[in-house]
Amino acid sequence: MDHRQGSKKEVKLAIDNLNKHISIFNNKKVGLITNPTGVNCQLQNTADILKEKIDLILLFGPEHGIRGDAQAGKDVKSNIDKKTGLKVYSLYGTAGGFEPTAQMMNDIDILDVGAGFYTLISTMVYGMKACSKYNKTFVVFDRPNPLSGNIVEE
Repeated sequence: MDHRQGSKKEVKLAIDNLNKHISIFNNKKVGLITNPTGVNCQLQNTADILKEKIDLILLFGPEHGIRGDAQAGKDVKSNIDKKTGLKVYSLYGTAGGFEPTAQMMNDIDILDVGAGFYTLISTMVYGMKACSKYNKTFVVFDRPNPLSGNIVEE
C-alpha cells in the first residue's frame, strides 16, 4: 500500500511511543544525549518527558548544548540543566571532547540518543563506541525523515 495516498496514519516520533517500550528502561539509570530538536509531537523536550517517566540521571550535550544556548562552533561547557536539575556533560569541543568517558558512563546503564541534528551520526558513533567500551545499552529515539516521514520501522 502506498502510504502517501489516502493514508490517515499519524507519524509518531519514538518519544511518543515511550510507554509502549518503557520496559527497556525499568530499573535502569539512563543518560540522554539531546539538544533542542529532541522533542515529541507536541514539541515537549525529550529530557523533560524522560525525567518524569524513567530514572534519567544524566544529560549529554552536543554542539549548541541541550537547550540550544551555545553558539555554533563554540565550546560547550559541562553544567547543570536548570529545568531538570541534572548534570550535563559536554560532548562538544575542548570542554568535553566528543566521546563519553568512563567517568561520564560510570553511573548509567543505558545511553539514549533523543535528538535530530545534523551531527547526530557522529555523536551516535561516539556514543555507541562508549557503550561498547563500557558495556552499556544504547537506545536511539529515532526521528522521521522530514522529506518523507511515511516509512516507519519498529
